[in-house]
Amino acid sequence: MNIHERRLQLRQLAPSLCAAYQAGASIRAIGKQFKVGYASVQRALARAGIPMRTKAEYPAQQISAARRQATSDRHSGASNVNYIDLPTDEMIALYQQGQSARQIARHYGINASTVIERMRGAGIEIRASRWSHRTEPPINEIRALYESGVTLVRIGHMYGIGKKPIGDRLKAAGVTLRSPGYSHHRRAKDGHMVASHFEEVIDDWLFDHGLAHEIQPPCPWVVKVHRNQRADFRIGNVYIELWGMIGNQRYDAKRDAKLIKYRECGAELIQLFPHHILNHDYSPLERLLS
Repeated sequence: MNIHERRLQLRQLAPSLCAAYQAGASIRAIGKQFKVGYASVQRALARAGIPMRTKAEYPAQQISAARRQATSDRHSGASNVNYIDLPTDEMIALYQQGQSARQIARHYGINASTVIERMRGAGIEIRASRWSHRTEPPINEIRALYESGVTLVRIGHMYGIGKKPIGDRLKAAGVTLRSPGYSHHRRAKDGHMVASHFEEVIDDWLFDHGLAHEIQPPCPWVVKVHRNQRADFRIGNVYIELWGMIGNQRYDAKRDAKLIKYRECGAELIQLFPHHILNHDYSPLERLLS
């Protein structure tokens, strides 16, 4: 059974899963009865808008029975991973090719823990996580990126790790994390409202050197202006783009597409990257002084 057939099967089972849960069965019991994973039952309930029961809502005898069953399963080596019809050989091949448990889990629509259990059940040695053997990202860099407005998720993409280690590293350094959706706008020396610390640094540099400039100008090829069709700064006919991220696939693709258009229209462009700001290297801008 391929992934599309399995997803179709789960959709067809959804009404039965929900009915069993509303009749009082536990998620684990439903999974065992219908041979589906715990997470699959949870997703079916969530999509149907059925609230999850709290522990207090279960009868005492049902909790005791569930505990006895869980104990029995542990002693017998049973696991709810066996209830899911998954192509184990294919998953092992993907894992041995270098894909992470999380990537494989996303591909099959299951939990990473299920993948790890399946690997262990097949005698496959589990690799250490990328974070466990990776040098911690330098706090001065990630702090500057975060304070410039870059999100934890995007910083994590840049370093190839999750947002939680980045957040933990920042909190350990005394940085107060923003609430989700927070946008850190700043006022530059000349009164311009800019979207990040990096933009503030560049705006102040231009102001300190007496260079009149426009912020967020339309790109030279634009007829009808859209949000993502603006440069960061313009001085006369010279455009400045401050690329605040490196290594994010989606961001890099947008940057490359923009650079092609700059070349096609023959516009003069100055490019700046995070390392310029972090190292106080303004050499790309110095040609504006001549």
